[in-house]
Amino acid sequence: MASAISEVVGQVQAIAQVYGLQVGVTGPLRLKSVVEAITSSVQRTFGHPIMLTVEGPAPHQWALPESESIPIALTVNELLTNAVKHSMAGRGLQVSVRVVCADDSVQIVIANRAQLPSGFSLARFPGWRVGPRLVRSLLPRKSATLTVEQRGDDVVASVTLTPPGISKLLPM
Repeated sequence: MASAISEVVGQVQAIAQVYGLQVGVTGPLRLKSVVEAITSSVQRTFGHPIMLTVEGPAPHQWALPESESIPIALTVNELLTNAVKHSMAGRGLQVSVRVVCADDSVQIVIANRAQLPSGFSLARFPGWRVGPRLVRSLLPRKSATLTVEQRGDDVVASVTLTPPGISKLLPM
């Protein structure tokens, strides 16, 4: 029961982070701030370090429409929580988040030392645990994609966001 309660607390904290970032803000919420806040929250919850890097030109210009900020925050929270939990299960304590900004999209890449089941595929594991199903159900179908794959010793989950699920704001 403690594990289930911990997951719900993390989800509520993710929503609270978004609302905290939105206080006094009008317009879209900056993606970089959302990812930083969620990463910090998961680190505090589990007492586990997470390496965060932001790459690409003008990452501060990418913003989430209000309707996408909570689903994306919950998605990042769920993927990070899974990465930390599975890393803490004796596979090493390496968890990283990369926000990779391109000219027309942003990719959030979460990696941890773990092993997927042999032959794993998101399409072939529809009954996979609640967390990954939650992630898939939250993501906007037309402007976000999710991949989960084994890369060497790491499990890598990538969320790619494209307009209209994300927008690039003009510099001030």
